[in-house]
Amino acid sequence: EVIKVEPLQGDRYRTSGTVAVKGENTSFLCVNRTKRSIAVDMKSDEGREILLGLARTADVLIQNLSLGATDRLGLGYEDLKKVNPRLVYCSVSGFGSKRPHSKRKAFDLVAQAMGGMMDMTGESEGAPMPAGAPIADFTTAMTTTIGVLLALSQRARSGVGSLVESSLQDSIMYMLGPRILEYIHGNQEAVRRGSGHPQNCPHQAFEARDGWFVVTVTDNASFRRFCDSMDLPQLCQDSRFENSLGRIRNEKPLVGLLEPIFRKLSREDLLQRFASHGVPAGPVRSVKELVAEEMEHQTGLFPEIEHYQGGQFTTIAGPFTIDGKRAAVWQSAPRAGQHTRQVLAELGFTQDDINGYLRKGVVKT
Repeated sequence: EVIKVEPLQGDRYRTSGTVAVKGENTSFLCVNRTKRSIAVDMKSDEGREILLGLARTADVLIQNLSLGATDRLGLGYEDLKKVNPRLVYCSVSGFGSKRPHSKRKAFDLVAQAMGGMMDMTGESEGAPMPAGAPIADFTTAMTTTIGVLLALSQRARSGVGSLVESSLQDSIMYMLGPRILEYIHGNQEAVRRGSGHPQNCPHQAFEARDGWFVVTVTDNASFRRFCDSMDLPQLCQDSRFENSLGRIRNEKPLVGLLEPIFRKLSREDLLQRFASHGVPAGPVRSVKELVAEEMEHQTGLFPEIEHYQGGQFTTIAGPFTIDGKRAAVWQSAPRAGQHTRQVLAELGFTQDDINGYLRKGVVKT
């Protein structure tokens, strides 16, 4: 169970963006389903007491307020471990707590820029580009989950909670591990290569007669299969392309030979050739195309759930199955404060207490 603690006015992410369902941003609905929500004035003494009550019984607390904010509120790790020594306390930030710029505001784009991702993304002669999805945000969520699970495993042995810290920049840099180690150990700096790869060629997007596709060749054996699939034995016999290093050094002539050949053939023809020879390849699909295919094959990735305002809407399930079943998505993202009264009652507050907090503006339902 996840209890989302929101300010009285609600998470500002609810109303950002350009596409909404019943007045709320679809991105917000995507990442907040199956949570309960309480709305609390954390700066008030009563609000702090409510959060201390939550901390007393919680297994995990995750916060991403500005660096030092929870300490100023009396809700930092040192404060909360006194009321619950078993609590796993997780702080998520933009840059961690030890860098000179740790106190700066951060968003996904900033993390991609400062973490090195944008500098190596884009066309070789073009501007630095971010990824097409908020990978810093989502990767940090996943790495944070791993850290929390490790802390819970440690607690199972020691009986004591711990402090877990993660950041957008650390997560991006972890993703760039191979490129970073190439620089540390070989002084090789990553450069923008479009969809190309620094170690393999061909390994990129190409244009067929009727659309784009990708194909990847990772070693000499797969290059031979690639040449066989395209009836191009002369490429395998060309000394420039006899190994991976040669193919990378001669990337431009190799790609230059392949591009006009690919443009004469249909995408489906090319993909069938590659598949029959065990060469990894696939079409470059739009969101429209992949949603249509997932719906057609009923993979369970897009369940219909009830919106709290009524009516059904489509969301996206977790990207894994357990014993063949997707993890259940049983309710939509909640209204801000939808569960305030319920959660406070579970913490032992009386209805008179809760009504008093409502009158004072400490909480909202």
